[in-house]
Amino acid sequence: MELLNLAAVVVALAVVVLVAVLVPALQQLRKTLEATEVSMKSLNALVEEEVRPAVKSINALVAEMDEVVKVAKDGVMKVDDTIGAFHEVGETVRSLNTLLDTKLKGTVVNLLGYAAGIKAGAETLYKVCGLFKQKEAEL
Repeated sequence: MELLNLAAVVVALAVVVLVAVLVPALQQLRKTLEATEVSMKSLNALVEEEVRPAVKSINALVAEMDEVVKVAKDGVMKVDDTIGAFHEVGETVRSLNTLLDTKLKGTVVNLLGYAAGIKAGAETLYKVCGLFKQKEAEL
């Protein structure tokens, strides 16, 4: 029976030592949790005062940037359309130049030659006819 009493005393001492060790640790844990609660309240206040308005401002800036990007994209599309139109005009001018150069060049040169010949012939006839009229008037 003495052994049982000894075991009970050992267990009782172990419980006392355990309580003696755990009580300060639990008190420190309670202080730490209270300090954490204060820090969390402070952090929450900071979030409410500083971070939320900053996030709202950032969201507003992002919305404005989206609008700016949309306007810029529309402008780029218009410029792209304008460049395409200039390209088409350039192709038309090139085609017209090729047409004039290849198809009409010979015809225009021939017509200009005929016109020059007719003009020279008309001037010659006028001079010749004019000379005859002068000679008849002198007679």
